[in-house]
Amino acid sequence: NVTQFVVNIASGKLANGAAAQAATPAPRVAATPAAVKTAPQSAPARAVAQPAKAKEAAKAKPSELFTGPRYTIPDVGLTMIAVAPGSFTMGSLTGNKNEKPLTHVAITNRFWLSQTEVTQAQWLSVMDYNNSTNRGATQPITVVSWENAMDFCRKLSEREHAAGRLPEGFLYMLPTEAQWEYACR
Repeated sequence: NVTQFVVNIASGKLANGAAAQAATPAPRVAATPAAVKTAPQSAPARAVAQPAKAKEAAKAKPSELFTGPRYTIPDVGLTMIAVAPGSFTMGSLTGNKNEKPLTHVAITNRFWLSQTEVTQAQWLSVMDYNNSTNRGATQPITVVSWENAMDFCRKLSEREHAAGRLPEGFLYMLPTEAQWEYACR
């Protein structure tokens, strides 16, 4: 079970054209406007740019929403933070076997990562259930599977596309391991 999660806004396709996949120990959300140049990996994430006020966000064109350093998703209250493109070396020479070999990773497009884990109130604004053991609107959502987290991202993407607030080609998704590690640096 996923204990917490973060959301990422992304194109939903990786460089090789495979559907993006991620299993994450802490749910978050992220977003990117174009292909992510890494293989599917696990990681939590955050995402988006913020207009000055939520009412302005509801009226803004999607192309205007993803230009600044922050964006708060209307009706959900999930703040996304822009992460600039760049590169880094992922892995370890001295770590566990699954951390080897060292790999150069290029993040070629900006993406947005949620500022915090998805809270139970944010989860309930999209989903119709809460299996968390420690209840509280501001507490992170817990006891969700990878499939549950991906369903949250799918429903949030559909809702924001229908409202005209998510640009064409963007999706909310779980961050890849590379996106998460890069954002944490």
